[in-house]
Amino acid sequence: MSIGTALLLGFYMMFVSAMVPSPCLLFNGLTTSLWVGLVMGDIPTAVALGASLELIYLGAVGASGGVQIQDEPSAVLVSVPLVMLSGLDLPAAIAVALPIGLLCAQLNNLQQLAMSIPTHMAERAAQKGDIRGIYIANCVTPYILRIFIRWLPVSILAYLGGTVAQSVAGNIPAFLTNALSAVGGVMPAVGFGIIIYTMGHRYLVPCLLAGFFLVQFTGVSAIGAAMAGGFLAFVYWLVAVRKKGGEKAAAPAAEKADTVKRVLTKKELLKTFWMWIIFVINCESWERKEAVGYVAALAPSLKKLYKDDKEGLAEALSRNMEFFNTETTFGAVIPGITLAMEEQKALGEPITGDAITAVKTGLMGPFAGIGDSIKWGLLYIVLVGLFIPGCVAGSGLAALMPPVLFAAIAFAIAWFMFNFGYKSGTNSAVRLLQSGLFADLIPVLTILGMFMIGALGATYVKVTTPIAIPTSNLGSFSIQNTLDSIAPGLLSLGTIFLSFWITKKFKNFLWTALIMFGIALVLGLLGIIA
Repeated sequence: MSIGTALLLGFYMMFVSAMVPSPCLLFNGLTTSLWVGLVMGDIPTAVALGASLELIYLGAVGASGGVQIQDEPSAVLVSVPLVMLSGLDLPAAIAVALPIGLLCAQLNNLQQLAMSIPTHMAERAAQKGDIRGIYIANCVTPYILRIFIRWLPVSILAYLGGTVAQSVAGNIPAFLTNALSAVGGVMPAVGFGIIIYTMGHRYLVPCLLAGFFLVQFTGVSAIGAAMAGGFLAFVYWLVAVRKKGGEKAAAPAAEKADTVKRVLTKKELLKTFWMWIIFVINCESWERKEAVGYVAALAPSLKKLYKDDKEGLAEALSRNMEFFNTETTFGAVIPGITLAMEEQKALGEPITGDAITAVKTGLMGPFAGIGDSIKWGLLYIVLVGLFIPGCVAGSGLAALMPPVLFAAIAFAIAWFMFNFGYKSGTNSAVRLLQSGLFADLIPVLTILGMFMIGALGATYVKVTTPIAIPTSNLGSFSIQNTLDSIAPGLLSLGTIFLSFWITKKFKNFLWTALIMFGIALVLGLLGIIA
């Protein structure tokens, strides 16, 4: 691998490590592998490898609570070129991706620490009412730091990995290759087991079984499985939600806009929204999390509200520099509410700075839980499930569709929530949380998610046993044939639930991945599974 190729691969991490814009899927295995394919000149092979890795990491997306223990983009950027250059197969990609992902996750921890530098830059700028200084701290300095924290380290790993791959190509013994093949069949169960755990609705496991055996017995496609799961979710909605009469699930109507005096125009609101969407996570740190991005997003509107009051502007910027952390799509309602309160305070209404901080702090947790559950736990999984068969077949278009659709849906939700927060005020946002709308919606979507996990598990978790017991009269007794006569795919299903059990016991994605990898490798070496 040339140095230029390695630098191009590592360059991707400049932006993916900030998840910019936040509703996009730049950080997943499908999109990253598409970039690898473009750089390496072989999109079908890269996408097929990346899709298989995506299944392993699927359950870890949005479920780590902000503590990144695996770095999927780096794992793909380094391991996929390594496998392509060496001529090895998919199991080899899995074998090298896990330790690389673990190693590069430490770069994320280093990045979160380093972002304290621009965080304190932004804090000093806020105290002076210096909006330009806040923009530099949030939109410029983090990328300079990422040159040394993300771009160069990943480029070096890719370059060294490619060199090693070319030297060991064709020298791996057959028994190890067979063991790695067993690992390749087991490891997708890691992501599925984690998803079952993080969804938190154990009583919906029958939906997973329905999806699993539907595919096993009929061979229906992912789209067909999604249609069946959607029908099941619709039936549940008719029986359990609509039957309530709809009053509880209905969102509260917004207060009439003409009852409140407004100063901010659509121009300021659009600036704030786009700053929120594009840069809110750009300067995320352990110390303040999204606070710098939050105050940078509010800055265009606060500048207009306090244009003749430098002291008031500095005060407003400083109080919004407090710790902040939420999911950025559904959580877009919070900057909308904050703007509404800041606007009324600037107009002389009896709203204190402490009240604004209290509302912001009180809402970030509930909307983080809602957003993570719906966006990452359900929408992301369904979209990946629909297009991953095409990705496994090497389709670059299939790899592109999940991020495009995901971004379109997420942008629409974020824009609605932002405007709802600004126009409706705090009372309506609280009533929205209390209305039961999200409480009713999440189980409906979880049914579809569980069904899709079952269907994907039946398609991509491939565990069989070659063991045959010799008999005196019948020649040999095949354990696999006997299991298939009961129900096809029982070993694969058992592997998924083993992953779930390990996750439930250790509550740690890393431990789940390492334990499942170890079990698969040992059983594969012993010839117990294939």
